[in-house]
Amino acid sequence: MYAPARFFAAYIAVATIENLFWEVTQLPLYTIWWSGTPHEILVTLIHCTGGDALIASFMLGIAAAVARLLRWPRLGLRMAIATISLGAAYTIFSEWLNVEIRRSWSYTATMPVLPWIGTGLAPLLQWLIVPSLAFAPAFALAFALAVARRAVRGIEIGCELTLVCNQRVSPWPGLTRPPTPSLRTLRLRQDVRGCPGQARARGFWRRNWELNSPQDRGPIFPGQPCIAREKAALHRGP
Repeated sequence: MYAPARFFAAYIAVATIENLFWEVTQLPLYTIWWSGTPHEILVTLIHCTGGDALIASFMLGIAAAVARLLRWPRLGLRMAIATISLGAAYTIFSEWLNVEIRRSWSYTATMPVLPWIGTGLAPLLQWLIVPSLAFAPAFALAFALAVARRAVRGIEIGCELTLVCNQRVSPWPGLTRPPTPSLRTLRLRQDVRGCPGQARARGFWRRNWELNSPQDRGPIFPGQPCIAREKAALHRGP
């Protein structure tokens, strides 16, 4: 899975769990806790937690789109601040709509409310604290994935360099390395002077090793450019 997708999945998972605990904690501040049946309370918890997960996903998607449009750093601090701000703004609107207009739920006398707008303080703090806590493990996961990806990339580059530098290792499993063309061998500087590995000795070593120990030398094949030089040196003597 791509790193941003894992980041989003981690954020939504952590935020959903935290929202569930928050909904259970703040439910006594709503009248349904005191007037509803256990079944109604359970349905309310499931409904509110599912709605919180949808809101978190939607707000994070909008913040990611804005970050891409404005070319902010991917998975950066500004995207997190935008997500939290959008969530808080939607909470203020939703609480006003459902409490004052639709009358879908109501607060108890113990719920602290904001002046002038009448939004409950508990749901507003929910969308300020829960996203902030959910971003921490999501950012940690994204950082760990980035470090692991760089480490794997470094290992791959090291393997490629080893394969290129170590020409004796065949890059094709089960196949041997093709021989070096003779034309390339003849173009080497040392091959112009003599046969590969058969550089002519000089002075003392020429008199005592090259001529007296021909069996220790490597094979000389007919047709090599240096065969005439070797024959001339043997006939000329020390």
